[in-house]
Amino acid sequence: MNKLDNNLLSIICILIGMSIFSIQDVLIRLLSNEVSTFQILFTRSIVGSSLLVAYLRVMNIKIEFSTNYLSLTIFRGIIFLFGFALFYVGLANLSFAICTSLFFTAPFFVTILSKVFLGETIGIRRWLTVLFGFLGVLIIADPFSSEFNFYMIFPILCAMCYAGAMIIIKITSDKDNVYAQTFHFYFTAMILCPISAFIGNILNLHDPSNQVTDFMFRSWAYNFDINLVLMILVGLTAVLAFVFTISAYRLGKPYIVAPFEYILLVWAVIYGRLIWGETISSQSWIGIFIIVTGGIYIFYRERINDQVLATDQTIR
Repeated sequence: MNKLDNNLLSIICILIGMSIFSIQDVLIRLLSNEVSTFQILFTRSIVGSSLLVAYLRVMNIKIEFSTNYLSLTIFRGIIFLFGFALFYVGLANLSFAICTSLFFTAPFFVTILSKVFLGETIGIRRWLTVLFGFLGVLIIADPFSSEFNFYMIFPILCAMCYAGAMIIIKITSDKDNVYAQTFHFYFTAMILCPISAFIGNILNLHDPSNQVTDFMFRSWAYNFDINLVLMILVGLTAVLAFVFTISAYRLGKPYIVAPFEYILLVWAVIYGRLIWGETISSQSWIGIFIIVTGGIYIFYRERINDQVLATDQTIR
């Protein structure tokens, strides 16, 4: 297969992968009124790890669980888990498209953290692009307005946690393969989600009047009902999306593949409109356009400078 064929196949894979991730987000939002976010993440990890083991066996790929960077791996798992717990709280309380677009500030945070922790050389154009991207955030969030929605902070915090996790992956990937690192996240969720739920119960954090703590710490229940089916589907979509996105990055160059991750935002707009009847203001559209433009330009500058600061791993 020639380079052109590889690039085309990688684009197809990333479009499929991101489309499946969008379905996962829809499922989680549907669950958000009745099921704890930690229970969702715990169940996703059980289902996901089981399916990933099955996939690796079928593909005759060696299954590895160990890590050469125990402390960093634990820390990465913690920030990744709680970052996405915050994202799903935001997803339950914000416009689908707004929450998704704010998460796409992740490349800007990766650029900043790459400079701080990895000593990467960041040119003036990319620094200006980062500032430009955060201008889009200000336009969407409008923090000085009386109608400011504090839930908009949650996907931004998730993007920051995700960026930190990606920086750690840059360090650990020289010895830990991508499948092992995925298992590490699943195992972290399996351990920390029940512990977090238990602590929340002990501290009586389950408060139905508080949408944040209610979604995170409400009581767990496993009944043979539609919620259990949806949670299993969350795990299934997570693995399917993971396989397609990893395949995309293996087949094509990151700077070719990464911009197509923004199809996730397109689906967010469509699902938000069709399922929940959401509309987006002109001001928010401007902010979304700025964030997407800034992110794509960062990918372009990485190609020019032959660097990979933000695009060598799947976004989930």
